[in-house]
Amino acid sequence: MNQNQRSTKLSTQTLVTCAMLCAAAYAFVFVSHHVMPPMLPAVPFLKYDPKDIVLAFGALLFGPVPAFIMSAVVSLIEMVTISSTGAIGMTMNILSTCAFILPVSIIYPRKKTAKRAVFGLLCGAALMTGAMLLWNYLITPIYMGVPRAAVAGMLIPAFLPFNAIKSLLNTAGTLILYKPVVRALRGARLMPKPTEAEGKNRSATVAVAVFSAAITAACVLVIMILNNRDFVLFLGFDRAVFEFIERIFFGGGIERVLTPVLTFITHLGDSGAIWIALAVALLIFKKTRKYGLAVAFALIFMLLMNDLLLKNLIARPRPFDLEQWRDWFVYPEIISRPGSFAFPSGHTSSSFAAATALLATKKKRAYIPAFVLAALIGFSRIYLHVHYATDVIFGAAVGAALGVCGILLAGLIYKKVKSKSGQS
Repeated sequence: MNQNQRSTKLSTQTLVTCAMLCAAAYAFVFVSHHVMPPMLPAVPFLKYDPKDIVLAFGALLFGPVPAFIMSAVVSLIEMVTISSTGAIGMTMNILSTCAFILPVSIIYPRKKTAKRAVFGLLCGAALMTGAMLLWNYLITPIYMGVPRAAVAGMLIPAFLPFNAIKSLLNTAGTLILYKPVVRALRGARLMPKPTEAEGKNRSATVAVAVFSAAITAACVLVIMILNNRDFVLFLGFDRAVFEFIERIFFGGGIERVLTPVLTFITHLGDSGAIWIALAVALLIFKKTRKYGLAVAFALIFMLLMNDLLLKNLIARPRPFDLEQWRDWFVYPEIISRPGSFAFPSGHTSSSFAAATALLATKKKRAYIPAFVLAALIGFSRIYLHVHYATDVIFGAAVGAALGVCGILLAGLIYKKVKSKSGQS
């Protein structure tokens, strides 16, 4: 087969694959439009659809130009079939999708690694969320004929969580499904065979799977919480945990020893102090600097996502702020009351973020003690009655996901700095 024949065959395969992806993306839009319930009660007119997952496959496979064309085609078909928002809605759909998929279409092809795929998709998620906030602030008042102040009041409690959750779910879905889809396309002879180097890094595959599962679980839990702000779904479980702890650890004298020990342990996590100290110590020495960078990034992500965004967005009161919980406690107040909201637990999130980041060391003597301490800090928050069990469980999940983000970003930066220093 000569070069022209190979090129023609490749072009035909690309066109067929792109057409299939466009059809699949539109099918998701159609089904979501007719079946999917609103994600959040604050914005019943916004529904989640996973079309960006399919279009992200095209971005990863073929690059930015085909990805943009596929986005425009799907948005155009949507406009003339099921959408009632006209050209403005089509423009918004193209902007939203392109903001999500174009970063990874540029970042990933330069070096096709799991880290670059995750980093590109997370950049896309952040860009899409920001772009949609700006779009809704500028265009929605004109399009819907409502005061801009009314739309501005919906940006943080409604548009921000919707677009952040949507983009993160699409990130997780892309990471989970990309390899199976590529294998299916290769089986149908629509993609070239893999090179020998592909598919050998199993540890990266496992890390991506765990990261994606954590993101999905976190997003689903946030949706449940935002649809049940009184936390009725969790109160029974949280109360049972409190009653179990008070029955086992209080009243028999063991609390006289356990309470000061757990109080000391919980204060180790105040403002992430012990983990910040660990990050600084690791950054000092050249041999461990990469790991210190991973821990530092994980803690920064935790501060932004957990303490500044989720706590204030969900605004769950502390256990001692609810009247019925005071009646349930035999020992209602043990340490001084924190002033922030309860969900998720910041102590637990920062602890698991740092412990997960230490997985980059690949040394059990480093990360196992860190996870043990993280678990003890999380338990201490429940024992001391300053957090519900669900605050701690969710905080651990968020922290683990952000710890993986810290590892990925530190690895990318460290490699870039190292390659530049090697060239000079």
